[in-house]
Amino acid sequence: MSKPRWRRLIILASVLMLLPIVLLTVASILVPRAELAARMATEITAATGAQVEPGGAALKVIGGLGLKLTDGRIHGSGAELARRTGAELDFQQYDLEYSELTVSLGLGDLLRRRLRAREIRLAGPALTLATADGVVRLRDYLVRIGDLGLDLAELPTAPGPAPGDGIPADLSFRLLVRIAEVVVSGAAWQDIEVEGQWAARRFVTRTARASLGTGSVAGHLELDYMADPWGSVAWSLQLEDVPAGELLSPFLPELGARLDCDLQGEVTGSLALRDESTRLRTLTAVGRLTAGDGVLRAADWLAEASPYLGARQDLKTVRFSRLTHSFKVSKGRYVIDQLEIDGYDTDWQAQGWLGFAGDLNLGVAVRLPAGFTPDLGGMSFLAETLRDEEGRVRLALKLSGRMAAPQVGLDFSSLGRGR
Repeated sequence: MSKPRWRRLIILASVLMLLPIVLLTVASILVPRAELAARMATEITAATGAQVEPGGAALKVIGGLGLKLTDGRIHGSGAELARRTGAELDFQQYDLEYSELTVSLGLGDLLRRRLRAREIRLAGPALTLATADGVVRLRDYLVRIGDLGLDLAELPTAPGPAPGDGIPADLSFRLLVRIAEVVVSGAAWQDIEVEGQWAARRFVTRTARASLGTGSVAGHLELDYMADPWGSVAWSLQLEDVPAGELLSPFLPELGARLDCDLQGEVTGSLALRDESTRLRTLTAVGRLTAGDGVLRAADWLAEASPYLGARQDLKTVRFSRLTHSFKVSKGRYVIDQLEIDGYDTDWQAQGWLGFAGDLNLGVAVRLPAGFTPDLGGMSFLAETLRDEEGRVRLALKLSGRMAAPQVGLDFSSLGRGR
């Protein structure tokens, strides 16, 4: 090939490579920021169906292609967002207030049809999600994605119905999330931090921690769309002085409303994410928890035991110095393998299960105060035979039916057993 032809090819290639840079540079200088913000708002609306209140916008080329949006608001419906994106979403409405949305790209990678984002940064004062179960509120959040890599030539052409089917296998990035506060189901989680790596359709945390009340939770999380395209989660958690009521209320509200103590312990578990019924059906967990001083307000649970307690109706509020509990979660039930409560007036043991649907089946044994004789009606003659060497009667009860108003009866098969 002659030198003039080589020269023309080199010039043409140079023009093709430099033209996008020149155009972006000119655009960043000549396009008014208000017009750029309006154009970005139009594009976001077209992509998501949301209403956009744009703030400022700026385009940057020197040092890498970049876009920065500031002080805006995006709000819309989950149904419309799902329709535009094809994603499975559980929320009904969303309202995002952002102070900064920054995207920094590698222009050379784009020319090679590879997306390389040095940083994507989203920060703002508030995010609100309205779900079927209530409202979730985030305050002062930061989401930072770094070193995002994706081959645009390898994007799925016809992804399947599951969310994982549409996730490119070569997508990778680092993620950092910090949130000052998340309020969900009345529980205020604070100082949340999650840091980890996404690769091969899996996200694995290096750091995961949060505060709840005066306590804290730390642990490990794996989100997997490779083994299950609908998504699955596995976790291990360590609890330190976590308020029982705030921790349990979203899952077991009847128990969370009655138990007042600080929990320590460990929990491991997993579940599949396909839909709510799948989540409840596949949720499994194993844990051991302990607590010091606390109160179990069981007056309504033990209403049918009132005749047995005579003048000591106060015993239905259990004030204790120590609680030890081992459990597992399986098939929609919270299974109590062991529950021992050392109370100031009474000692309690329990085994059985509480259902997420509000039902229960528990065997409960209580050691009554020394010298106290329960009123067993026509069976009162048994009371003295149930008294131990410390002068305390051990009474065995059976709780069944619904947690809101359980049926309580004497369990004659267990009377007198145990300590």
